[in-house]
Amino acid sequence: MPRIANKKFKIKPGAVIITKNEAQMVGTELNKLMTEKEQELKPIDVVEYARPTNSKLHKFFDWNDSTAAEKYRKCQARNLLNSVVEVVIIKGKPAEVKSFFNVQNSEAKDVYVTLETVTYNKDYKRQLLEEANKYLENLMHTIKLLEKHI
Repeated sequence: MPRIANKKFKIKPGAVIITKNEAQMVGTELNKLMTEKEQELKPIDVVEYARPTNSKLHKFFDWNDSTAAEKYRKCQARNLLNSVVEVVIIKGKPAEVKSFFNVQNSEAKDVYVTLETVTYNKDYKRQLLEEANKYLENLMHTIKLLEKHI
């Protein structure tokens, strides 16, 4: 499989673990690891690559087991919140939609809210519409790229 040289990487909107200036380095390191792992990368591969203190990715991980455990529980909580859908009726037909949505509240804190809350809060609705539009735009680019190579 041909590799694209000199890829350009940017920070994903909403990403908090890296800065805008670190995105290129992180993308390059992960791409290098992807090549080493024959184009199939697992999260544990990234952890092992980052484990040595001289790894460029080392600083993005919490290596203190007690604080890392608490962060992991928060990650599990996010996974729980993102694991549930609810059935709503749209035009007389059942449809599954997310139950909980991640938004920033008025204090710029990440919180999860229900669909009902989103429908009554203009700022939350704006945030989710912006996110959905970005997702659709990215999806359309991906589809075009895949069609080009089929």
